[in-house]
Amino acid sequence: MAVTRTMRLWRILALAAFTAGVLAAPAGAGAADRKFKRKECLDCHTEEAKKFSAFRFTHEAVKKGECEACHQRHGIVPKLLLKESGNKLCYSCHKPASIGMDQPNVHAVLRTGSCTQCHAVHGSNAPHMLKAEGSAACWECHDRKAFERKNVHPVLAKEGCGACHATHASAQKSLLKAEEGQLCVKCHAPTSGGFAKAHRGVPGRREALQRLPRAALLRPAEADEGLGPLGAVRRLRPVPRRSEQPEAVRGAGGGGQAVRQLP
Repeated sequence: MAVTRTMRLWRILALAAFTAGVLAAPAGAGAADRKFKRKECLDCHTEEAKKFSAFRFTHEAVKKGECEACHQRHGIVPKLLLKESGNKLCYSCHKPASIGMDQPNVHAVLRTGSCTQCHAVHGSNAPHMLKAEGSAACWECHDRKAFERKNVHPVLAKEGCGACHATHASAQKSLLKAEEGQLCVKCHAPTSGGFAKAHRGVPGRREALQRLPRAALLRPAEADEGLGPLGAVRRLRPVPRRSEQPEAVRGAGGGGQAVRQLP
């Protein structure tokens, strides 16, 4: 009887020791390996990782591996679940005012909410992550034939659309970077020999206003010397007074000519 009791006692002690060992096991060295380990997006999306690394210009969030800045971790198959739709997602980092959304003239494609029509989302080989480089990005929507005629504005051929036009928005019509006349004189100085030569042959005040309806071309000259638009034209070529400019008109009867002064 005493032996039986002793055996039972040993069995109880052995079971208690085993149970204690099992309970103590999670605190051991292998505990971390048995816990769930969170994977990063690119651990699985390896093909995307290769593609992103080849871009010349990469989205800052992609560079940092911050996929969840834009994506929910658990998307809805077959679509990835973005945190916001359309441009709202872009605006979470790129504030509307910083890209000119408060300007009176906003690029139509931006106004309708399609940043991705021009920009790649993860990265590209064109500056600013554009889907194409330079004016080629513009030709995606604008017919290039109108800008590739026999005679093309040299600045367009050399520098592209962005030399004169803002990309997102502007205070000027047609998304110009400055008021039309002021924009032109940034390259075409009114006081230069070439400009003066090209605009000679303007005979009088009335014709000057007719031939140069955008006298703003000469506004820098106005500002320098306090001249009006016509005064700037006169500086290029002195214009005779009205009394010195007879105008020949057909007389009544006899087919002769009568001469009268400009009113």
